[in-house]
Amino acid sequence: MKRWQKAEGGNICAMNKDKRMDKNEAQLGDGVFKKMFLVTLAGMIVSLLTNVVDSIVTGQFLGSKAVAAMGMVAPVITLSNVVTGFLVVGTSQLCARNFGKANLRKVNQIFSTMTVCSFLLCTLVGAAVFFLSPHYLAAAAGVADAETLRMSLDYLQGYAFFLLPMSLVPLLSSLMALDNDQKRSLVCAWIVLISDVVLDLLNVFVFHGGMLGMALATVFSGCLALFWLLLHFRQPGHLLEFTPHDLYLGDLGAVLAYGMAGIMPMLMISLNNLCINLVLLRIDGTDAVAAWFVAGGAGAFCLVFSLIGSVQGTTEIVAGLAYGEEDASGLERVLKNSLSLSCRAYLAMGLILFAFAHPIAGIFLDGSSAGIQQMAATFIRFMTLQYAMTIACYSLTGILAGTGHVRLNYIFSLLRDGIFPSLCVAALGLMLGLPGVYAGLLLSGALSLCLVFLIPGLMNRKFPRRLRDLLILPESFALLPSECFEATVYSMEDVVKASEQAYKFCRDKGEKARTTYSFALFIEEMAGNAVTHGFGEEGGGRVEVKLILKEEKRMIRLKDNGKPFDPVEWLEKNRSKDPLRNLGIRMVVARAKEVQYIRTMEINHLIISL
Repeated sequence: MKRWQKAEGGNICAMNKDKRMDKNEAQLGDGVFKKMFLVTLAGMIVSLLTNVVDSIVTGQFLGSKAVAAMGMVAPVITLSNVVTGFLVVGTSQLCARNFGKANLRKVNQIFSTMTVCSFLLCTLVGAAVFFLSPHYLAAAAGVADAETLRMSLDYLQGYAFFLLPMSLVPLLSSLMALDNDQKRSLVCAWIVLISDVVLDLLNVFVFHGGMLGMALATVFSGCLALFWLLLHFRQPGHLLEFTPHDLYLGDLGAVLAYGMAGIMPMLMISLNNLCINLVLLRIDGTDAVAAWFVAGGAGAFCLVFSLIGSVQGTTEIVAGLAYGEEDASGLERVLKNSLSLSCRAYLAMGLILFAFAHPIAGIFLDGSSAGIQQMAATFIRFMTLQYAMTIACYSLTGILAGTGHVRLNYIFSLLRDGIFPSLCVAALGLMLGLPGVYAGLLLSGALSLCLVFLIPGLMNRKFPRRLRDLLILPESFALLPSECFEATVYSMEDVVKASEQAYKFCRDKGEKARTTYSFALFIEEMAGNAVTHGFGEEGGGRVEVKLILKEEKRMIRLKDNGKPFDPVEWLEKNRSKDPLRNLGIRMVVARAKEVQYIRTMEINHLIISL
């Protein structure tokens, strides 16, 4: 007790840190976001390159009619992925929140229940796509020629079987990062790409299976990806467990709500593509549809769709973790990282797409399609400008999904991805022809950019002037400086200093002597244990400490990037009759009301409540 009682006096505020701590305090969370964003982006790019490969092989060896056929079925494929994928998005979001609360049992309950639901749903959707394809094509593409319609039907019915392996692939892949195996998702994407390339070429040069063969090549590549992901569960130490005895359909409503918010962009993009296809068919026939498909769905904008998907998906998951931890400053850092990384990545992509639009379009078409190539290049340039104005909107909707603003997320997606582009392109296109379509793309992007400031401004009743103003949080969510103490420690000297400051903070708040002593003890023992044993001889680790005193809540949150260590599990495995052995950890567990530990995204999370 003497060490804490001798702590220097003065006004030690709740956020008291020296300059070195203040500079590096955010790096642990920032590193998690950047690492996950880059891995997710790389994985999505590789995965979506599968569509590019299909487009290149189709255009070069099966002709422009086959490319038009892929354009015809693109809305149905996107819509089927939306219907089957909303469980994936909702499951990832709820699991991330419960990882943030260190509630592993709930994580596995959600995972198990949604695995069963996803498999059943994908089976039903696959059957519907197979049997209803002729009716869709007759209604939506009746003006197309007979050969294009036949190719469209072959591809769509073959693709229906792809939904069976894909009932689990996106679900497992989305949870790998939370289960400390995020590189598996990247390898999975490479497996899909390489196997799809090989099978596509075999289809063209050996089997001559046409569009049906192209679809079946995708089916088999999906099966290989599923096999690879399932190998994760043979590794020791994995957190995810399929527990069929613990299924609970009561979580389905929340999963659907959050899932719909996450996949609403895909749904709106699907409907938007359908609308634009109909407009282009009326303006310029199937050539315009082929050009639009090359520029958008599976062509040059593979990178852009990968980027915006990674931005929103990564932001949702990391924001969900921060929201589960009730960390308002962490949410602001998530938004900052999301905007910074996505804008820099898009700037590089946009310059390349704009400058090399014509040769990029030529990759997907044979030499007899010069007019389509020129039209596709123009689409690419205008779409580059359109998405430059919407990229920030995806970062913000990721934050909204992570913080539970489901209805606002619906509104953003409905306007940005559906109503704005569909109405602008249809209205201007039918009046002015193709120049009107180009102008409609720019107008929809400008309107989407306005949403970034308009909706947060209306909800918070003030015009956003800084990043924090874009967050829409209840007043009771953010911790006041008087309600928390934070520190970042790198050495035992830092641990001792943080323990002393935490002791004084509790004492100044009028806490009971037992609470004050306990929190100082918890920091010294658990942060000290991480510094001493968690980082090895090479060092380089950080421990972030947050002590919260709010109403009835009394807790400490510790995060570190060291070796995995669950103090409760370790104590159970190392019981001793010697009363002095393991005394520090035994005192922490005995004094605490609850000790929760979980390791996710290669970060240790320890929550100690009094």
